[in-house]
Amino acid sequence: MSNSETYDFCPSCGASIPYGEESCPQCGRSTIKVGDGSWSGRPDPRQRAPERSNRPSIAGVLMMLMGVPALLFGLLLIGEMTTLIELVEEQLVLMGEDPSVAASTVEFMVYGSLAVGAVSVLGGILAIMRRLLFVAIGCALVLTVLGLSMLLPGIIGIVCVVLLYQSRAEFA
Repeated sequence: MSNSETYDFCPSCGASIPYGEESCPQCGRSTIKVGDGSWSGRPDPRQRAPERSNRPSIAGVLMMLMGVPALLFGLLLIGEMTTLIELVEEQLVLMGEDPSVAASTVEFMVYGSLAVGAVSVLGGILAIMRRLLFVAIGCALVLTVLGLSMLLPGIIGIVCVVLLYQSRAEFA
């Protein structure tokens, strides 16, 4: 036998391997460890993968629940922007206000909705995939700050930040 080590259990079928044997008596597979301690690129079956929580997935789904409707709302409003501007101008005239701010108000609402939706969806995808922790937290913070004018998105943003921070060890 060479200098390589052998497993106590077969990495393929899990059968018990007598000391010094280089193949499994059950399935015939080689039990010799390669240089990094794994067997032919496969992990040792006796080692358990670290437990993963569902916190990032919950945060991702919450951000998606806020982002997808905001994104769809913004997309629907783009087609009706001229009509919306006319309606806002009429309302401003009735209230005795300057109607020249109508266009910028409507554009801010439409493009703001698109931006919040896109950022929330991006953060949700990153959280679910457990990638780019700080970008995902940043997206949740944007949802929080922009959502503070409305209670529910602000609270959901805070919950997402906390969930992502608590599960930071799970991100690649």
